[in-house]
Amino acid sequence: NPVRLAYPVRACPALLKWKPPHLNSVDFQLNLEKLDPAHNALPVDDAPFDVKCTIGYQGNGGIISYRDVHFPRKVRANFAKEFDRFNKAIVELAYDRRAGEWRYMRPREDKDKPNFASTVMDTLETTAEESTWDEMVQLLNVKVKTKRPRVESENRKTAPRTGDLFDGRNVLYSATTPISRVAPPGMDLNG
Repeated sequence: NPVRLAYPVRACPALLKWKPPHLNSVDFQLNLEKLDPAHNALPVDDAPFDVKCTIGYQGNGGIISYRDVHFPRKVRANFAKEFDRFNKAIVELAYDRRAGEWRYMRPREDKDKPNFASTVMDTLETTAEESTWDEMVQLLNVKVKTKRPRVESENRKTAPRTGDLFDGRNVLYSATTPISRVAPPGMDLNG
């Protein structure tokens, strides 16, 4: 969170969150279905059966089934061996743009709900854009500091506040994050 801004309840419009494309991930609900052993490729690693994997995300009315996912045999074997643990569990997946498929990263045992639909869409958009760190630094025309600047508590108390972070009178606008240096439409930061 930008140092000089109060913590926002929802997303902060002045904050740019960036991750390397291969780490852009979504937390989905994993739904497993046991497949008939007579009609599947397993057993592998002593798995008792194969599983069909479907992922879902959170919508306004509950879990929305998104799509079937084809994980490698060893991953499916692990899901089959621990069926009760993984069925309906929240798992972190990253979309591999070049392969055109979701890759299993890890279980999210700290979560009880998948990401909301808007988070899924935002993550897919940033994955499609595949922006690199160097592109971000160049685009924003900023110098990257190795240490975060120290902010004195007096600055927080005396900074004039307006209702809109992007108001030109708000001194916090240009002092918060690198994205703040990109003017919103119709606003000149230099004058």
